[in-house]
Amino acid sequence: MGMKNAFNIVIAAVLLLAGSQVQAELCGGPLSDNNFGRPLDYTSNQDKYGYSGGQGNKLLIVEKHHFNRDVETLVAGQQGPLPGDIHYTLKQFPNHYRALNTMAKWHLQNPNPKDEDCGQCLEWLLSAECYFARALALTPEDPMIYYIFGLYLHKKGDLDKAVDAYNDASTLGLDTAEFHYNMGLLMVDAKDYESARAHAVKAYSRGARFPGLQNKLKGLGEW
Repeated sequence: MGMKNAFNIVIAAVLLLAGSQVQAELCGGPLSDNNFGRPLDYTSNQDKYGYSGGQGNKLLIVEKHHFNRDVETLVAGQQGPLPGDIHYTLKQFPNHYRALNTMAKWHLQNPNPKDEDCGQCLEWLLSAECYFARALALTPEDPMIYYIFGLYLHKKGDLDKAVDAYNDASTLGLDTAEFHYNMGLLMVDAKDYESARAHAVKAYSRGARFPGLQNKLKGLGEW
């Protein structure tokens, strides 16, 4: 299955926890440790919008108070300094795609955070890898999590691990124009131009409109 190539912190968490109730071992504590008493699945319409536990439209409740546009674009927090609201969102929905991507961007901008930068956040802030491990513990075969993980690793400069994450996403069925476009960019940086061309062809045949990948390959004489 796709998770076979993911690096150690993720594979350890997923193999230990997927399909298991032994969630206390997961970094950041059990997934059930949140305001709803259980992890909410961002891919489940019932979890997002269904009425249960005395509340309906849980996604709206969480996003209204903790994940507005300012939070998502890292302009400002809603209830306190960043990244508190992103962390809160991921405690309720561990596999919230946009919140995972935003937390990854925050970590890229703050590789060595200090408490004065985020209001004593070191008391609860997890590593970017840990947030992805928690997401995979909830939905271990979701290709989008591997894809977002790959985007983060690419930007971080961990090219080999990014390739593994992208390959996992592909193995699990991700086949969109955006995916192939970004994997093409990754392959250019990894100097695997044959693979970069193959992904560029797939990206543009599926409707990708950004010329950046094509222009990079042209500049290298590979298009």
